[in-house]
Formats: sequence, structure tokens, C-alpha cells
Amino acid sequence: MKLNERLAMKFILVGLLSMTIATLGCGHDDHDHDLNNEDPAEEACAHATDTPTAVSAAAQRADATASVSLGHTHYRVALVEDAETAGQFRGSVRYIAGAEADYAIFLSVDAPLAVFEADATTAVEIESSAGVDACVELARQHVVELKAGTYILELGPTSASHVSILIESLGGAHHH
Repeated sequence: MKLNERLAMKFILVGLLSMTIATLGCGHDDHDHDLNNEDPAEEACAHATDTPTAVSAAAQRADATASVSLGHTHYRVALVEDAETAGQFRGSVRYIAGAEADYAIFLSVDAPLAVFEADATTAVEIESSAGVDACVELARQHVVELKAGTYILELGPTSASHVSILIESLGGAHHH
């Protein structure tokens, strides 16, 4: 093979590789993740039918190690039976916010949710909570303003032993 032919072949291979990466690098689904044009509940509902990632919640807030931090990911959280109330479940998981923004936390059941800073004692105010009408897989949406950092999400008590959770960034945070 001549030098020019080898060089041309390298350009072709690099071009094909670039197109493959661009095509596959956008994720596993076939929709746009630009929330400026899509309702966050519709975005979460699109992922609520994905195969869930299973995680186990910690019984105590300070012991939470399981992470639910990947965006556009459906997590199925196994809760722990409440030691004091038979038939009631609760648990805590970690979430790492990548940027200061409002975040919508979607749950598959209408279970209580509390958000704490990484110290496990400082509560973060939930700005709003509402039912989800966009799909049957999700029941509740909670909106919370977070700074970049680690948080603990406390679920329950609830009669459900598992709760699905999806978290969508709503973009820039608004300030009060």
C-alpha cells in the first residue's frame, strides 16, 4: 500500500470511528434529554419503563451508601422494614448533585421523602410536591433546590417494600 492510500484509509477509519462514537455515545434510549423542550415528568416516565438498577437502602440515614446519582436512570430501591412499626418500610440512599440546580425527584409510590445534606442532620427544604399524571409508573414528584454535592434521600415510612426513584435536573436553580 502506498503512503497516500494508507493515509486515506486512516482518515476513513477515524471518520467511521467518530460516527460510531457519536451515535452510541448519546445513551441507550432514542429520545432527547433536553428538558427545555420536554416536561420533566414525561422525561422521567420515558425512563420509568427501563430495566431498573437495583439498590438497597440503609436503615439509618447516616449509614446510607447506595447511590442513585446517575441521570436518566430508573432505580428500584429495596427498603428496610421499620423496627418499630410492622408492615412499614423506610430507607436512605445517597444522591450526588453535579451542579447547583432544581431537581425533580420522582417516586413510584406516594411515600414521604426527606432530603438531607451529607452530614445526615441538616434538612433541605422540598420546594413542591405533586402527583404525576404523565404515566402509571410514577406517583409523586418532589422538587428540591440543591447545590453541587452529596445528599441523603430518606424514603418512608411506607407500606411498599420497594420504591422506584428517578431524578431529573431541571436546570439552573432559582433563588428566593
